[in-house]
Formats: sequence, structure tokens, C-alpha cells
Amino acid sequence: MHLFWGAFDLAVTRFSGNSAPLHQGGAPNIPLEVMQEAYSQEVSSAGFWLGSKDFPTPVFYAYAYPSDARFGQQKVQPAAAFYSPEMGEFFLKYEDVQQSNNPEKALFDFLQTNLYSLEF
Repeated sequence: MHLFWGAFDLAVTRFSGNSAPLHQGGAPNIPLEVMQEAYSQEVSSAGFWLGSKDFPTPVFYAYAYPSDARFGQQKVQPAAAFYSPEMGEFFLKYEDVQQSNNPEKALFDFLQTNLYSLEF
């Protein structure tokens, strides 16, 4: 579990132990060298992000690196969760969790279907 200081998000990350292709960078406020070191191994991560000026919505998120075109087609729960092709991640809005009949279950389902089902 860790805090990404660049985007101020809290995450849990798992590594497969396998090397990953050289990351091409492109994350705002993160130098290429940092991205390449951070993603030098296959990784699956899920967490909470407060959002940004360009994406002003607090969300729970999940992603894997590397991933292929099929990654975003995987089924995740709950129904409010969605894949963002622009960000390459699955999202569940904090607001959707709050407004759910069972917020704990909604978040648990999102994390379970992402952390244990998403393929590298």
C-alpha cells in the first residue's frame, strides 16, 4: 500500500515479478525516468484518487501495466464501474459508491473484480 505523491492517490499494488516493456511516459507531472522505473515490472494496481483539474471527480480506480486492447473489455462490478480508454483504467466514481444501497459491497465488488480478475 502506498501514496503516489505526484497525484496524491492512495493505492495497493501487486507485481508479477516479470519484466515489463519500457514505459513510454505521458503521465502529467511525472518525469519519463520515474515512469520507466515505476513500471519496469508487470503491475496491477487499485486505489482512490481525488481527481485533478482536468478530471475533477474523485474515483476509485484499477489498472494493469502492460495491458492489451482486450483489457478494457473485461467485466467488472458494480454496474456503475466503467473503463476509460483515455486513461487506460477502470473507474468507479466516489459519488456512485456513496449513493449505492450498499456502499461497502459496491466498493468491495469493484476491488474484487479488478484485483483478482484483471489479466496483465
